[in-house]
Amino acid sequence: AASATRLRIIAAAAKLFTEHGYRGTTMPAIAEEAGVSVQSVHLAGPKRKLLMVAFDLAYIGDEVTSTLAHRPTFSQLFSTEPDPALTTYCRFIADRNEKSYGVYHALLTAGESDPEVTTLVAALDARRHHDIVDGVRWADERGLLSGVGTFDQRAEVWAFLSSPETYRYYVVLRNWPRELYLAWLRHSIEQLVFGEPVGTATAEFKASGD
Repeated sequence: AASATRLRIIAAAAKLFTEHGYRGTTMPAIAEEAGVSVQSVHLAGPKRKLLMVAFDLAYIGDEVTSTLAHRPTFSQLFSTEPDPALTTYCRFIADRNEKSYGVYHALLTAGESDPEVTTLVAALDARRHHDIVDGVRWADERGLLSGVGTFDQRAEVWAFLSSPETYRYYVVLRNWPRELYLAWLRHSIEQLVFGEPVGTATAEFKASGD
């Protein structure tokens, strides 16, 4: 019962953070949305903690702060050939971004006024960077990289391309169809991170924009 109540509180917090932002979301409002007492919300954690957990649940699926690269889903994904692996990866990222873009945006804006949230976001970014460096290493082991650029530089570009905030801009604010976003994401990773295409991304991206 306690676990179910906590999940209800986190879900309510995620909804309100997405709709009203960090500053516009209050503990009483979370309590009302979740159908619990304000005391129960405070017991679930301070507001900044609820915000971080809401993002982890939306993006990763649980509260464990491990990297995605070491989870079975990713291990299985990157054991396949590059062409289908990249397609599956882009769809996975699109799904996660769709669920988490609102809470992630709230995280970024909260960090502008709350130093402790800034620290949490920095830790999150470090985990994402670690994941993506593993992805660059995977591409290098398969001979996919060309041109110049360190692993870290390529990972920084990849992190920007796959970010929930980038998804928010194109899909939510600019109303791109999902398939166009998927084609753009793959095309951009191949061209800007790898340096050359590993499949038919360029043609698919151009066709999606017709």
